[in-house]
Amino acid sequence: MFEFACDKCGKTVIIEDLAAIAKDKARGITYCPHCHASIADEKIVAHAKIRATEMIHAALDSLQARRKASGTGATTIIRELQTHS
Repeated sequence: MFEFACDKCGKTVIIEDLAAIAKDKARGITYCPHCHASIADEKIVAHAKIRATEMIHAALDSLQARRKASGTGATTIIRELQTHS
C-alpha cells in the first residue's frame, strides 16, 4: 500500500498495490480521487522504491534477530554440555 499527499490538493492518496498501479497506467488513469489531478509516475515510483526498501530492511532485521536467537540457544547448549562433561 502506498500513501502520499496529492501535490495539488494536499489530501492523502492511497494506492493499494503495484498491480493496481500497472492496471491503471495501462488505461492511462492514475489520478487523485479527491481533485482528479494526475499523479506523476515519478512520485509513484519513488514511493514504491521507499516501500520496497522498508520491506527489505524489515526482512533483514527479522533474519538478524533469528540468527541472534539461534546463536544464543546454541551457546547455551554448548555451555550446558561443557558443564556436564
